[in-house]
Amino acid sequence: MRRGWTVVLALSLAAALGGCIRIPDSGPVHSADTVTAAPGDQGQRFEPRGPQPGESSQELVRHFFEAMTASPMSVTVARQFLTKSASSDWRPERGFLVYSSKVSPSGSDTVRVNLTGVNRFDSRGAWQERASGGEHDLSFRIETENGERRIASVPDLLMVSEPWFETQTLPLSLYFFDPDTRTLVPEPVFVPRGDQMPTLLIRSLLEGTPDPRIEQTFVPAGTTLSGLSVTVRADGVAEIPLSGDLANAPEQTVELMAAQFAWTLRQVQGVNAIRITVDGEPLPLSGGGPDYPVSRAASFDPAGTHTLGELYGLHDGVVVRVVDGEEEPVLGPFGQRDIGARTFAVNLDASRLAAITASGTRVVLGGLSESDESRARTVVRDGVDLLKPSWDVASRLWLVDRNGGRAVVSVLLEDDEGSVTRQVVEVPGVSGRDVVDLTISRDGTRLVAALRGPDGDRIVLSRIFVAGAEAQVRSTNARRIVVGAGERLQIRDLGWRSPTSLFYLNVLGGRQANLRSALIDGSPTAFDPAAYSGVFPDLGTRVVTSPRPEEPTYLQRAGGGYQGVGEGSPAIPEGVTALTYVG
Repeated sequence: MRRGWTVVLALSLAAALGGCIRIPDSGPVHSADTVTAAPGDQGQRFEPRGPQPGESSQELVRHFFEAMTASPMSVTVARQFLTKSASSDWRPERGFLVYSSKVSPSGSDTVRVNLTGVNRFDSRGAWQERASGGEHDLSFRIETENGERRIASVPDLLMVSEPWFETQTLPLSLYFFDPDTRTLVPEPVFVPRGDQMPTLLIRSLLEGTPDPRIEQTFVPAGTTLSGLSVTVRADGVAEIPLSGDLANAPEQTVELMAAQFAWTLRQVQGVNAIRITVDGEPLPLSGGGPDYPVSRAASFDPAGTHTLGELYGLHDGVVVRVVDGEEEPVLGPFGQRDIGARTFAVNLDASRLAAITASGTRVVLGGLSESDESRARTVVRDGVDLLKPSWDVASRLWLVDRNGGRAVVSVLLEDDEGSVTRQVVEVPGVSGRDVVDLTISRDGTRLVAALRGPDGDRIVLSRIFVAGAEAQVRSTNARRIVVGAGERLQIRDLGWRSPTSLFYLNVLGGRQANLRSALIDGSPTAFDPAAYSGVFPDLGTRVVTSPRPEEPTYLQRAGGGYQGVGEGSPAIPEGVTALTYVG
């Protein structure tokens, strides 16, 4: 699999050598989950000079670093600083090493360079880690070739500065399906800007899923791009030329493969449909025509497909639906009487509701209709300090009990007969810790938790999957995605900003609320052109968010009531508490 991902960056650099890539300095930002750039965009050019006669070893290495920041992206000049053998062996397509600053090179036969603020990205552009201590030492062996100094050893990476990386790449996603084919699942990657962007995205999809426990692909094995690139026509149709045994693929497989392609390429500005060709002929699709509109894949949107603009809250203990600033009681038992809840969650199709009682010890489950099946009943009685629950697309209800600083994570499933089973889910790095808040992505593949610690709070993420003969819910080891950089975080709440980004509410000086965004892959916010940070004078207690960027974000004031974050947010009726979207 690693070799396959290497094709992505290799294609970018190889195309650059032929002068085919145009990489812009900036691109329009349309929303938190769809950062797009026009394929034909190009930015300021930088054409580095090659090695100069009589350069010292330190000058040679310094100018080699400059050459790696060519724009449009190219390593043609950078290779001129290497010996013939080193140039032949160098594989910069195997990943990025991104640094915030570097110490001037030192040494003669071996030149050493110290980099600080180092982040690593793999060959597909997925963020891997921040170097331990934020520093990385590199050594370059110098040899004399044809009377001039040249670099004889170099890491198989493209080593570039943060400003270059920020302007030359975009945070996008590859889309695969969840194991039950209910929804698409995003996998964040940073992709070079320019004409090659659609091609890079499709080639990445063709290489398959990074973890088949979590997601699946419907691209038949052996499928490849038959042409050099994916082209975007003037009418917005992206043509994807493929080779492989697609003529015998089941109709459903082709349809789901098209959904993956379409939802991935919708991130490229101007793409409104795709056309898949095999050996030059359009691949038949179930819609009857050769083109697949990107909107056809909207039913698999990982942000959810519910009605926009619907919020839910409590008013005098009764659950109400809030639409365009107006409230009305919901149908069923929760809209008829005070249910004694402190918080609650509505499932994604707004048919079921789970409430946490005021004591934080019980879970009450029921429907949002007037049928007999909507009766409210207690399904958990042994809680200690239950936080707000979460629903995912599989109708799993996720619970976290703070349990005196020794958190217990569990999931409830209700079958067609109404029988409820509960499974405790061991989440390494979260279970048994002091959990401030926990939330599940709507696609059901990511668990995010805010943890309290002696040196300040941190946010961690774990991937969710089902395994074993009894289909037990399991998780990967939680890894840190947000930690205070030179500050002590005091997190109050978490929420999804998009399927690939979060909002978290941090306390500043004990008197102000700081609402910030973060990317779920753990990469620095400096690499996110849609990053957000806002300070509010009234200490907020909760943030009400939706992964659909069309839906407004609200901050709950310490003194009561809600205020919209940004302009145009409908007012929330006075007296409404525990405000929430579905999920």
